[in-house]
Amino acid sequence: MGSPLRSLTLPSPSTPVPIHSFRSRAAFKLIQLNRQFGFLDNARSVLDLCAAPGGWLQVAAKALPAGSTIVGVDLDKIRSIGGVKTLVGDITTPATAAALKRAGGGVAYDAVLHDGAPNVGGAWASEAYSQVRARAKKKMDGKK
Repeated sequence: MGSPLRSLTLPSPSTPVPIHSFRSRAAFKLIQLNRQFGFLDNARSVLDLCAAPGGWLQVAAKALPAGSTIVGVDLDKIRSIGGVKTLVGDITTPATAAALKRAGGGVAYDAVLHDGAPNVGGAWASEAYSQVRARAKKKMDGKK
C-alpha cells in the first residue's frame, strides 16, 4: 500500500497555504521530498527538530499509520496536532535530548526531520566568519 501523501495534489506556488490546512508552505516541500525519496513511507517513528509551526508534523501525521510515534520540538510552543507529541526545548541541550529520548520510548527514530537554522542573533557577520574559519581549519587538518 502506498503512502497517503502520494494522493495529495500539490498546489502551484501562488496557491494559498490553507488548501490542505497545513500550517506552513514548507509542508509541501516535505511531501515533494518524500515522493522522491520515500523516507516516510515505511517509518513508524519520526522526530521533527525546530518543528514550529508544525507543518511537517502535520505531514508526518498524515503519512504514518495510526499509533506511530511522532514527536516535534521547538523553542516556541507548537499548537496541538492529533497523534503528535510536542515539546518546548532547545535541541542543543542535554535536557532536551533526554526528553526527546523519553518521548520516543527510548528507541531510535526511523526518520529525523530538520529545517532549522542557527540563531545567529545580532552578530551575524562575526558568527558566520567563525563558522567558516572553523570549517576551513577542519578541512586543512584533513577532517570532514
